[in-house]
Amino acid sequence: PRTLQRQLRLRGTSYSSLLDEVRASAARRHLSESPLSLTQLAAILGYAELSAFSRAFHRWHGQSPQQWQRAHRG
Repeated sequence: PRTLQRQLRLRGTSYSSLLDEVRASAARRHLSESPLSLTQLAAILGYAELSAFSRAFHRWHGQSPQQWQRAHRG
C-alpha cells in the first residue's frame, strides 16, 4: 500500500481520486445505457446507501442522478 500511495503521489493523484473518477465514469455509462435502478447502481459502485451515491453524483455533475439520466438517456 505504501508503494502504491507513493507512486500515485508522484503522479499527482491518489487512490481516492482515481476511485472517484472510475465511479463517476461508470455511473454515467450505466445511467445512459443500463436498466439498473439507482439503488442497484449505487451498490455496484460500492456505496452502502443510495444517498451517499446521490451526494457523490451531485458533487461530480452538479445535479442528481435522475436529472442527469433524463437529459442523457439515449
